[in-house]
Amino acid sequence: MENYALSDLKVVELASFISGPFCAKLMGDLGAEVIKVEEPGVGDEARRHEPFKDDIPHPERSGLFLYLNTNKLGVTLNLRTATGLRIFKELVRGADILVENNHPSLVEELGIEYQTLKEINPTLIMISISPFGQSGPYRDYKTSNLVSIHMGGIGYVTPWIVDDLEHQPPLKGGGRQADFLAGLSAAIVTMAAVWQRQMSGLGCHIDLSEHEAVAAIVGRDLVSHTMDDLVQTRGVPPVAGAFSLIRCKNGYFQVYVREDRQWWPFVEAIGSPGWAREERFKDPQSRTDNWDALEPLIWDSTKDINKEEIFHKCQADHIACAPANDMEEVFRSGHLEARGTFVEIDHPQAGKARYPRALHHLSRTPSRATRPAPLLGEHNGEIISGRLGYSREELVRMREAGVI
Repeated sequence: MENYALSDLKVVELASFISGPFCAKLMGDLGAEVIKVEEPGVGDEARRHEPFKDDIPHPERSGLFLYLNTNKLGVTLNLRTATGLRIFKELVRGADILVENNHPSLVEELGIEYQTLKEINPTLIMISISPFGQSGPYRDYKTSNLVSIHMGGIGYVTPWIVDDLEHQPPLKGGGRQADFLAGLSAAIVTMAAVWQRQMSGLGCHIDLSEHEAVAAIVGRDLVSHTMDDLVQTRGVPPVAGAFSLIRCKNGYFQVYVREDRQWWPFVEAIGSPGWAREERFKDPQSRTDNWDALEPLIWDSTKDINKEEIFHKCQADHIACAPANDMEEVFRSGHLEARGTFVEIDHPQAGKARYPRALHHLSRTPSRATRPAPLLGEHNGEIISGRLGYSREELVRMREAGVI
């Protein structure tokens, strides 16, 4: 049996969609045993979200669900039944960690608050991910990734550079950044709680607000307000070559060539065009003042050059430059292939697909990406019967009664 970093940890996940499942996935990828608990017949909300394999909607073919739930065992339990709740508490009794992202009111309704569960398992670490936390005036409000992004301040400065503040309102960033950020933050703080428990022998309840997770990473904008009482906005005047996406033969690349020591190697990389030595582009301030004239000249000089060629030339001269890659280019990356970033996993319904491995490379304890996401209730027999001791006949009766 391989030795993984978190092989000794047992995790129960009572979570849906992204934040909670991503938190538990990060632990599962590093070897923790994760038992995912889903509602019978319905399952995780992510099962109903696209993209679906071969564009065929099906609860076992959601790419989002398949990615978020690799390396997990899956059971179904109806916690609104006495038997389902009893079995859930049996799972919790043998767990190190409980990950949940349910609304606080639902946790109270089901009677699975930390104060109750710690009586069953005093060393339990329970991480509760919720929209606005377990306390405060917004405690009972609901949210979405869109709400968290804007209430946390990221949307207000997205995109950073616009031409017309009045007619170009704040935007949400691509993807579901707030949901994944909350899951990542939860996994980090849970590992801190595990370390603390090793010293004290005591469990704890972790209250993580997605709203706070976003608000805490606004970076420079947060510091500007804290230090100087400034509110950063969008529409920053262009700084020539500082934040520009440049079009080229096969797409775009991002480059930072604000200073002369960056600018002149970049000019050489794109063929040393004659316009670069014109008086109006002689120094950083001149290039900024004449950016409207400079930008199309750069584009004209790069239109026949591949972004990879410019990337390698600029990096060789220590210039911050990167190709703007689409997903196909990311998956084809020779660098990521050399690092083993993606691994193929075969799922009984969705077939073979490539998935990212764990976010970390540990020298002595490798990550794993071996188990496909569970089918709905796939491991009921193995867990409820095989481990908890319920007979096959009892499982049949539970299924008929809607317990599993």
